[in-house]
Amino acid sequence: MRAFKGFYMLVKVLFTVLLFSIPNPVLAYIDPGTGSVIIQALIAGIATMAYAFHFYWAKLKSFIFKEKNNTPNLKHEKDEMD
Repeated sequence: MRAFKGFYMLVKVLFTVLLFSIPNPVLAYIDPGTGSVIIQALIAGIATMAYAFHFYWAKLKSFIFKEKNNTPNLKHEKDEMD
């Protein structure tokens, strides 16, 4: 039974390739509104990727370089004042 498992997978793959390789005529019309929606989606995707890159780059940069905290130690200053 196990020997036929690979054969059935090969048949499925070949059938899928054959099914998608047969051209079918498509009678469709893409109007200018559809083109502008596609362009808008591409621009939005690029902007989203740029923001995500900037956001995670800043987190990674702060993690790697461990910026020092320049705020004074208030507890230590209070002890000196007494």
